[in-house]
Amino acid sequence: MKTLLTSFFLVLVVFAYSQPVYEWGIYEKPLMISKTNANTINAFENTPESIVSYFYASKIRNDKKWQKVIPALENRSEKLKRNLIKYERWNISRFQLRSKTEFEKNKLWVKIFFEIEYDGQKDSGTDEVTLHLIDGVWIIVGVPT
Repeated sequence: MKTLLTSFFLVLVVFAYSQPVYEWGIYEKPLMISKTNANTINAFENTPESIVSYFYASKIRNDKKWQKVIPALENRSEKLKRNLIKYERWNISRFQLRSKTEFEKNKLWVKIFFEIEYDGQKDSGTDEVTLHLIDGVWIIVGVPT
């Protein structure tokens, strides 16, 4: 019995230490972007925050400018393509940057709060947008659904 408990404890310790620990940087007083102020975000800089803000402001405005900050159609992953199809059925009413972390070199998750309307219902929550730095340019490669 003692050997079994010792083995279990060792497995538990190895598992606990093998899990990646990400340090999330919290955005201080981030602006809530909604239909009333999304039109003020009509350009972007080469930063993850600016790219994500530009993408969701464009989605709120219901224009196609968001396409400037994602890969060209032929370079999009199948998952990104599927998620963008879901976005076509959604009305994104507001969003806010929450935090970010680098999960690999030149690869970030930016956590956002967002509220959507679809099929006559509202839903909201937080999830991560995935960005990669490719040839010196930040680009969104994954959006939450």
